[in-house]
Amino acid sequence: MKKDLTKDEEKYVEYFLSWREKESKQRTIFYNACLIAGGIIILSTFIYLIQNLEDSSIYWIGIPGVLISIPFFIVYTLGMKMVNEKNIIASIIEKLKHKSEQKETEKRAE
Repeated sequence: MKKDLTKDEEKYVEYFLSWREKESKQRTIFYNACLIAGGIIILSTFIYLIQNLEDSSIYWIGIPGVLISIPFFIVYTLGMKMVNEKNIIASIIEKLKHKSEQKETEKRAE
């Protein structure tokens, strides 16, 4: 028994197919920018600490610098995981849609 997709399901399929073309690239750029920002913050913190290795520098510059950079790395990791998962889902939906269209074409040919 074959059931057609509802309007909401069709919108969801179209959303995932357009996701790969538009939003995926934009979000990848954003998450890579977060990685670069976190890297710059932690690198500049370590460079400063190497030049000024004192207890006060470590407490007032080192610890906050590392703590500020951690959320950038977390955003990058979780965001890229989400992008990769959505790309896999979009790929599966695209293949299923293509297979469905192929079957429809074969039925019409018969």
